[in-house]
Amino acid sequence: MKKIFLTTVVLLATTFMAVAADYSCYYKDLPVNIPQVKQPVLKEAQINIKDYGAVGDGKTDCTKILQNAIDNLSAKGGGQVNVPAGSWLVSPIALKSGINLHLEKGAMIILTPDRTKHMKVGATKPMNGISAQGCKNVAITGEGIINGNGIYWRAAKHSKYSNTEWDQLKSLGGITANKGNDEIWYPYNLKNLPNLAESVAKQESLRQSVVFFKGCEGAFISGITIIDSPKFHLELEDCSNLIVDGVHINCAWNAQNGDGIVLKTSQNVLIVNNTIDCGNDAISLKAATGKRAFDHKPMKDVVIANNTVVYAHGGFVIGSEFASGISDVCVYNNVLANTETGLRFKSYTSRGGKTDNIYIWNILMDKVKDEAIGFQTDYINEAIYKTEGSTGTDWIPEFQGIHISNVTCNKARIGISANGARGTVHNIDISDCNIAYSETNTDIDPNCEINVKNVTLRKF
Repeated sequence: MKKIFLTTVVLLATTFMAVAADYSCYYKDLPVNIPQVKQPVLKEAQINIKDYGAVGDGKTDCTKILQNAIDNLSAKGGGQVNVPAGSWLVSPIALKSGINLHLEKGAMIILTPDRTKHMKVGATKPMNGISAQGCKNVAITGEGIINGNGIYWRAAKHSKYSNTEWDQLKSLGGITANKGNDEIWYPYNLKNLPNLAESVAKQESLRQSVVFFKGCEGAFISGITIIDSPKFHLELEDCSNLIVDGVHINCAWNAQNGDGIVLKTSQNVLIVNNTIDCGNDAISLKAATGKRAFDHKPMKDVVIANNTVVYAHGGFVIGSEFASGISDVCVYNNVLANTETGLRFKSYTSRGGKTDNIYIWNILMDKVKDEAIGFQTDYINEAIYKTEGSTGTDWIPEFQGIHISNVTCNKARIGISANGARGTVHNIDISDCNIAYSETNTDIDPNCEINVKNVTLRKF
């Protein structure tokens, strides 16, 4: 079988392809100059992991076969590794430069519930599910699914489950503990599955993301569905020339920290046409914490458009950490439904940085539990200048240079809120919006400087 694989690579390796799509339409008439993202160029060489010996029965471990296929094809200059219809059980997989991992319709990659298989010998934390680190021209495409098996990793709150669901959860094993008026279930001492750490608290801190790209130049993620993550579904850090197009993200509404797309300290990024239904923030921008900002470039030149959020805590979020700074971001033509907050900007001392040239327009919101638009620089109830371990002047957040317009919100509890110390929220423009609220039109601290113009706030 290996001889056939190598022959196929040699026959096709001379042909190249670019990820064929015209993304120029997303850069027309932007209020800030953002260079168009460059698409990755990949070879047309292809292999099918089934031809290489993989078995898609959902119980046979396909890790070595899939990883060998990726490694060998990358060594030949790259190409497409096809995952056909079937259920393919794997431990964490590392992509390589020049590789397009293509999941055909009906294909599901399932991460093993055995958490110990996510740990390399001598490692202090587990690997992410499907990762690409330091790669050039790398992609995940297709109509298939990546299943993170997050239920075996995440703690759960009884208050967020029906009694029937709670009994089903406890049938997996685990332990429970009371916290305040709630009962917490931890996936520790599960039936027939070994623990990953020596304590519940340690194991809870080791949750990883399903798809994780770091330090990649020229990356493309398109069409796939990512479900049930232990932590974040799609985490992207220190990448440049990155496109996320038409990805579907889904997990239970009560999944702890089940964020959708988390973008960190990256440049030249396009996030478009995605659908997100998740247990935490849908699309969030982060840019390092404190002194770690010195190890990263600022977040810059990002376009986020035509996305639909079905459920989430925050629809579009900046924070809580952005010490290396976030600038030149355009967010437009997005639908945010069933969120706790629509547009949210959150941080506190020791995690803050500075924003600038953030433009947000043409946003439709529906059924927002709390604020349609909210700024908070005392996030998690830590008073500004009094964060533990801070001198009171370290890494203070500064939300400024943010321009929000043409927001329609059909239902929210609060229209616009802003809370924080003087100088942490200023030079904010909100204009030409129509927001329906049930309790409070605005809750803006006198220390916060927000210019509200031609905004209709109507009680329903």
